[in-house]
Amino acid sequence: MKLWLKYLLSLPKKEQVLFLEILSRIEASDFSNLDMKKLAGFATLYRIRIWGRRIVLRNNGQSYDIIRIGPRGDVYKNLSE
Repeated sequence: MKLWLKYLLSLPKKEQVLFLEILSRIEASDFSNLDMKKLAGFATLYRIRIWGRRIVLRNNGQSYDIIRIGPRGDVYKNLSE
């Protein structure tokens, strides 16, 4: 099981529903009204901010892959392209 999925399943149900809605929007490439920014120092990594949590994404040209979901401070540790 992917670590981000394990983290997602550990969240309260209301937050799980919110994150699943956001993940479906990411899959459909609908980034309107999402707080999305490119990560400094990385060519293909982006983050989406949801309260105190972050989703880290990799742009592979035609779509986005989820790299991590986690708390604000921990999600950025040991990132690589």
